[in-house]
Amino acid sequence: MAWSIHHVNLEARNVAQTARFYTEILGMTLGTWAFPETRGYLPGDPDKLALLGDGREGHTGLHLIAPDPEFAAKNNMAHNPSIGGHVALQVDDLDGVIARLTAAGVPHSVTGEFAIPGLRHVYVEDPEGNLLEINGRLRPVPAPVRHIVLCQIKPTISQADIDALWAKLEALRNAVPDMGRVRAGPNTSPEGAARGYTHAITIDFEASAARDAYLSHPDHIAAGAELVAMCVGGADGICVLDI
Repeated sequence: MAWSIHHVNLEARNVAQTARFYTEILGMTLGTWAFPETRGYLPGDPDKLALLGDGREGHTGLHLIAPDPEFAAKNNMAHNPSIGGHVALQVDDLDGVIARLTAAGVPHSVTGEFAIPGLRHVYVEDPEGNLLEINGRLRPVPAPVRHIVLCQIKPTISQADIDALWAKLEALRNAVPDMGRVRAGPNTSPEGAARGYTHAITIDFEASAARDAYLSHPDHIAAGAELVAMCVGGADGICVLDI
């Protein structure tokens, strides 16, 4: 059975203060939670829930949640994932896991798509009492998109201005779900085949819909205009490819 760690969920009595520790001290980025239409009882206020994404998928990484004694009962579950923290594993055969848990008589809580779009969950304790969340996909994995931008930036543009533009693009992760981190910098290839392009930007998106949301966002359009002004020949100094 194929599996991976999807996220780690930590209990946080003060979610906002704890999130600031991870962003300001550890340098993580605060993301935006996307709820499914079949959302269960899951308070999403900034003082109740925080997502610190790792860029792999929309909700992978670190979750912070305020302890809520009513969480289990309101979701018709025997386990309360808001208290004590848990590790979430993603598997390719959740039905097989459920069948083995049932056959072994291990108490577990099965949910539908109630917290994260496209996933259903099983909550169970291991023999040492560690709470696990086990996730399985409800539908096929969307095809990811890698967005590639090649730039011929004018030699008169300062590094500070270039860094400021990269930061504006990175900040869009707070507004665009399923957007990976921005990788940007000067060309370092030793092959001598850059053809005038001095810098490159790559961004991974979970699916084309996330890429489209990024492209149409007003902050991206404004940053794009800044990039055009920085490049030799304006728009002619930019090449964009998606794969």
